[in-house]
Amino acid sequence: MTAITFSRIDPLNILSFYNAFSMVQIYFIHADILQKTWEYSFKS
Repeated sequence: MTAITFSRIDPLNILSFYNAFSMVQIYFIHADILQKTWEYSFKS
């Protein structure tokens, strides 16, 4: 299935891949902020 998806690269595919990637990036940034807030609240 992945081979078929990557063999016909159309703008829609690239866009959806980019959207998924940015969603993952945003999730990791939020997780990092949450972890720092968590650690800060434990120190004080």
